[in-house]
Amino acid sequence: MRVRQLSMVTVFFILTGCGSGDSPQARLNKAIPDRTSVVPLSGVVSIDGKPRGALMIRLIIEGQDAPDPKTPKVVSDPEGKFEFTTYLKGDGVPVGNYRVIVEELTRSVAGGWSGPDKLENRFNHLEEPAATVNVQEGTPQKDLKIALVAEGKKSKPAPKYASKQQLGKPKFDKNGRAG
Repeated sequence: MRVRQLSMVTVFFILTGCGSGDSPQARLNKAIPDRTSVVPLSGVVSIDGKPRGALMIRLIIEGQDAPDPKTPKVVSDPEGKFEFTTYLKGDGVPVGNYRVIVEELTRSVAGGWSGPDKLENRFNHLEEPAATVNVQEGTPQKDLKIALVAEGKKSKPAPKYASKQQLGKPKFDKNGRAG
């Protein structure tokens, strides 16, 4: 049994490229040779002049009417810093014009994020985004500043794209089952 477990571990390392001497970039090039190119995008988010951690920052590409699972997203660190990742840590996002939405969500036990937004939906509406950013080929942006002003800004209802389930309230079918 012990030999079988060791053999399985060895096969795993061979298949994943560990120990092959290939860099993460080289392994990525082999695994996804025709991938979309990305441009580094990082910066700091603040609210009322103070850097803020634990904020979900999402980029919604121009022409899209709601976030989806492929939407670039990142959570700011305790100093408000963020760094978008698509394939490898900090590599960035695809080229495009984006609307930026910002929310403070709750981390779920299962590892996801759910609402309601603790920022009271002040910065998560696509009609009035927190910011906009134009990501251009060959032009890394490593100092994007997202300066939000909450003081005096009224709370809003949840955006149209947010389902009850996204807000942490399960939907129930006619038989009373959550879904």
